[in-house]
Amino acid sequence: MKNNISLPPFPSGWFAIASSKELKKRKSLNRTFMGQKIILFHTPNGPCIKPTAYRIDERDGFIFLYHGNPEKMHKLPHLAKDGWRPYRMFSIKLKSHPQETSENFVDICHLSAVHHVPNASMDTNSFNSEILSFNYTSKTSVKVSSHVFGLGYSFTEIQLPLLKTKIGLLSSACPIDETFLVSRTLFFLKIAAPPSFFQKLFLPILSYVMFKTLCRFITQDAVIWNHKKYLARPILTPNDGPILLFRKWARRFYE
Repeated sequence: MKNNISLPPFPSGWFAIASSKELKKRKSLNRTFMGQKIILFHTPNGPCIKPTAYRIDERDGFIFLYHGNPEKMHKLPHLAKDGWRPYRMFSIKLKSHPQETSENFVDICHLSAVHHVPNASMDTNSFNSEILSFNYTSKTSVKVSSHVFGLGYSFTEIQLPLLKTKIGLLSSACPIDETFLVSRTLFFLKIAAPPSFFQKLFLPILSYVMFKTLCRFITQDAVIWNHKKYLARPILTPNDGPILLFRKWARRFYE
């Protein structure tokens, strides 16, 4: 049974097939990627895959595979920064498509309607490269910026100025087959050095609360993704965000 999505099932790009920690716990991992059974395993020379048709790379806590024309392969950025500490991972299986999950970044209205974020707005750069960058603001003091690397993965940074703390979310929507995908999100923390007494006291509690809150946001989105029907010509309002521009940009990942 296929999705109610009239999109090509498998876009090109980099996709996180597993976390590094998952593979370290086992000698090998069995996965289904783009409808094909694969095996991941470690050798003395690094991570390997069978069959070997895919380009593989490991960085920032994820194991990435590239799907598509090698001649059009865009760069896999290295997102690790000094001071970022991995915290936890959240994963969820969805009946959806990577383009649909990525479209959330430009769907401004859903921030208030689904997540109750007040008066959210967005500034963005042009849609002329494989990487999109967004900055979000609201009435709260929280600042959010996101970088979308194709339809395969993204990095979001949440700044909490009052606490001098940043939260990083490295996310990937990896297709299993034409119907399902796995959304994986790694959570990172970065605090001002040296940490204050207040940070030492409350950061563990804050980290847990923020983790649970963001997991709840993803779960709220999942309800929509699992039942959403793709419309090539949706009825939009000026407040919905640059959804049609995003879809035009996304076409390059099916060429």
